[in-house]
Order: sequence, then structure tokens, then C-alpha cells
Amino acid sequence: MSWDQGTMQNPPPLYPQGNNRSNNRTFIVVICVVIFALVAFMALGIGGAVLALVMSNQQAETQKESIDYLKSVEASDLEMIFFSEENGRPIRLFSDKESIASFVEAVHATEAYAPNHPIYTQEIHLGLYCTKGESLNIEIHTKHGDGEVVFMYFVQKHGAVTKYLGTAQCDDLYVWMKEQGLLESPINEDGQEE
Repeated sequence: MSWDQGTMQNPPPLYPQGNNRSNNRTFIVVICVVIFALVAFMALGIGGAVLALVMSNQQAETQKESIDYLKSVEASDLEMIFFSEENGRPIRLFSDKESIASFVEAVHATEAYAPNHPIYTQEIHLGLYCTKGESLNIEIHTKHGDGEVVFMYFVQKHGAVTKYLGTAQCDDLYVWMKEQGLLESPINEDGQEE
């Protein structure tokens, strides 16, 4: 059949009408790929959520263990206490029994702490070295305007990588560190130390 322009009978199709079976197969393949992608995305999402839950649970256990250790540590358990700046530059080392005993008394007041995007004003690194050869690494932070308290992050360091294992806070450790001259004094609005 040919198209007769004068009578407008048998006009050509607006879209080419190729093989219907080929078009149906293409549509089915596209639908299958989309369904597979959605199922894979959901599986990854569920897997990621499970992984996050497991890691969060492990962190909570590690945090509890670290806090329990600080609440129960005895002076005889510690060989030395080492404070350093964030870049690793040494600040002070305590290895005498009197300093260690007063430090231990202070950390017994450690409590759990859940930070909410804090802005800290000072960071000091603390290494506790035990007589049994073990160690505990803690980042100590202060935040002006929050009273006399230090915030602690239990960490594991591997080169430039830091893994955070939990958080805590301690009022008595703030006082102890201030007595040892380890904390900066906050500056008030007039630029004077408080």
C-alpha cells in the first residue's frame, strides 16, 4: 500500500513499527536490570545498617570497659602517665608514686559522656602505661563555658589513623590536671585569664 496524499488514506505510521518481539524483550531486560539494581541497593543498605549496629555495639562495650578500668585502676597498676600535645610533642611525664596515686584517685570519678558536636578549646593526649606492659590512650579535651570538666576519647592509634572507641568525662581529672599546670586558663571577653 502506498500513501495517497490527496485522499489522506493509509498514512504512514508516525513511529517506525519494528519487530514487536524485539521491543518487548528490550522492555523486559530493562525492567529486570532495574529490579536487580533495587534489590542490590536494598541489600547493601540493610548490610550497612547491620554493620553500623555491630560497630556501635562494639564501641559501647569498649567504652564501658575503658570507663570501668579507670574507675577501678590502682596506683600499683600504673608505671607511668605521659601527657603530650596533639602533634606528639611531650608535655609531662609522671612516674612517681605520689603523682600516680593522686591521678588514680581523680580518674575514679570518670563517667560516661555522649558528645553532641562539641567545639573543644584544648586537646592533650594522655598515655597510661601499665606495669603489665599494656597501655590506654586517651585524648583529653576541654571546652570553655562547660565548667571544670575534661572530656575523654578512648583511642587506638596506628600511624596517622585514629580509631575512636568511646567517650567519658571527669570533673576530678580537670582539677588534677589544673593543679599540675597541664590546662590552659580560659580567656574572658576582656582578653584576661579567668
